[in-house]
Amino acid sequence: MRRLERVDILMISVMLIWGMNYAIMKDAYSAFDPFAFTALRFVVAFAVVGAILKWKGISLRVDRADIPPLLGLGLLSCTAYQIFFVIGLSTTRAGNAALLGALSPIFTFLTSLCLRHERFSRRILGGILLSFAGVIAVVMFGSARIDFGGAIHGDAMIIISAVLWGVYPSVATRLAIKYDGMRLTFWMLLGGAASLLPILSPFLLRQDWSSIPLLAWGEFFYSIFLSIVYSYLVWVYAIKHLGASGTAIYSNLTIIVGLGGAWLILGERPAVAQIVGIALILSGVFIVRSRKEVTRKTRTNTENTEKDKLSAKTPRSKGANG
Repeated sequence: MRRLERVDILMISVMLIWGMNYAIMKDAYSAFDPFAFTALRFVVAFAVVGAILKWKGISLRVDRADIPPLLGLGLLSCTAYQIFFVIGLSTTRAGNAALLGALSPIFTFLTSLCLRHERFSRRILGGILLSFAGVIAVVMFGSARIDFGGAIHGDAMIIISAVLWGVYPSVATRLAIKYDGMRLTFWMLLGGAASLLPILSPFLLRQDWSSIPLLAWGEFFYSIFLSIVYSYLVWVYAIKHLGASGTAIYSNLTIIVGLGGAWLILGERPAVAQIVGIALILSGVFIVRSRKEVTRKTRTNTENTEKDKLSAKTPRSKGANG
């Protein structure tokens, strides 16, 4: 069995954080308006990352041609994804959201094929589908109910959010290889915060800030420092080292965290079928992670492309006959 690497451990820690974050945010919504909460957390997260960059003396400079795609990534991963996910989660069942959200690695793989970041691999596709089958088993035999008849609008929102989150790693691959994680995260959060504020500012103005209890503020800062700042940095780092599909497949581990939390906190014992589902999810992650050559190929192609661009910009010196 292959040894866990640093990137694996970091991604597992992110899945633990995101797995707990669902319940934490759900509880915080009892004191916060969900949209006011979403807008403020990304604005504060952007300010935190900016302060860290300044403190560490890291330059914010990026190539001018990369500014639109960097801001576009923020619009994709922060603004559009968050809005569709919040609306979907509030209008559909938790089981529907968990099951439909697990489609994102499939969309990541398809997008990577379209962008030619990865070559078609039956093994990777099989690992992703195996992991998704595990999610189905965990959800279908769990306490989270599923109903695809009465929540079509909410289900559609969750599917759109799964597509957006699935496309994000593939689109970010080139930039994740080119820039360090802190700088890339800063520009993405800038794009997200700048686009979220105009849309969600009415919710910020209507929020009664004086009535928010201390516990809700603690949950708010958990969702900033751990769920956004730390987790986004690790996610970018993982895209750089694992590729898009190798990173996206980890998102299905969050449902295992949720199942474990329900067992420990609520006393909900997992069914035998759910334990089988966990085994399928872990097997799928292992299969996808065992393919490293795709990541190396993607990184090499991106680095060569950047070198070619740099060479094209550098004027050639004239020879004796020049």
